[in-house]
Parts: sequence; structure tokens; C-alpha cells
Amino acid sequence: MRTWQLQEAKDQLSEVIETAQARGPQMITRHGRPRAVLLSASDYSAMTSQTADFKEWLLGGPKTNLASPVSTFQALGEGEG
Repeated sequence: MRTWQLQEAKDQLSEVIETAQARGPQMITRHGRPRAVLLSASDYSAMTSQTADFKEWLLGGPKTNLASPVSTFQALGEGEG
């Protein structure tokens, strides 16, 4: 990933955009600290299209047998006695 100083990125915005399309994300810094990343439109679309909705996220969690009459403590042998 190439790093551009903010002023350089402003002065050469067309080049920054072309580089993002050809080589991937471009880091923009200000006073030596990362401030932004410029992505091509296709990279952004690919990144955001893979987001699952809340229902899918919930359904994708660990599966458990809620119908089982044995509690977790009994299954571990801690409920006896």
C-alpha cells in the first residue's frame, strides 16, 4: 500500500485514484499519521457486499439443543448430589 501525504494526495488526486484502481488501497497521512484510506469503487463494493444482515448473523451463531431436558450442570456432572 502506497502512502501519500495529504497535500500530495490533494495535488495529485487523479494519480491517487488511478493507483487505487490499479494497485489497491492508498493510505493518506497528515503530519505522519494515517488519516484515511482511498479505495477503488470495485474494492469498496466487494467489501460492503459481503456484510450479513442481523438475522443472518444471529442464525450463524453456535448451535445448541434447547429441547434437551438435561441442564448444562447435569451434563457436566455438577448437578448430582
